[in-house]
Amino acid sequence: MNAIIGYTRILLRRLKGSLDDRQYRNLENVQTSSHNLLNLINEILVLSRIEAGRIEVKPADVDMKSLATECAASISSLVGPGVTFHRELQDVAPIRSDEDLLRKVLMNLLGNAVKFTDKGSITMAVRAVRTQIEISIADTGMGIPKENLSDIFEEFRQVERHGSTQKEGIGLGLAIAKKSIEMLGGSITAQSQEGVGTTFRIRISDYQARG
Repeated sequence: MNAIIGYTRILLRRLKGSLDDRQYRNLENVQTSSHNLLNLINEILVLSRIEAGRIEVKPADVDMKSLATECAASISSLVGPGVTFHRELQDVAPIRSDEDLLRKVLMNLLGNAVKFTDKGSITMAVRAVRTQIEISIADTGMGIPKENLSDIFEEFRQVERHGSTQKEGIGLGLAIAKKSIEMLGGSITAQSQEGVGTTFRIRISDYQARG
């Protein structure tokens, strides 16, 4: 798959100007489809490794405010012009967890919020809740239909939101997010109202290795 992507990139660069518009668009479609398929393969591999217990958790001190700030900065350029991005990040004590896994989960949730919010706001918050840290990502997007909300963390479940032609990717991102957070000893929940917005909430504390 990487070879297809590489050769397509070369063709797009070298043949630009010598192909008609339809031929050039076809090559672009090949490249897009290849990237999508590669993402699917990678996500299936990640999911299978998690389910087989083959993901190695690498605990270290994680500053959740700093990590949230980094993720917000990475995604901010993708936020639409009609959307305000709020950060409500409190100073919290470091936790012992896997920073890379947490980063991937937060980027996935932020990406979903950006994808399905074309007006209003996205709010990322970090706060201490007793012995845990809570990270929430709330948007004022189109929301998730009530009948689909209980299924969003299931594997290969695509949620079609009313009024949108977009779907939740290939149906693995949220499943991986849930399994990753649970592997770290935390929890993830979702609340949504169609036409009002969606909030994902993570609760996590120090990672405890299983004996």
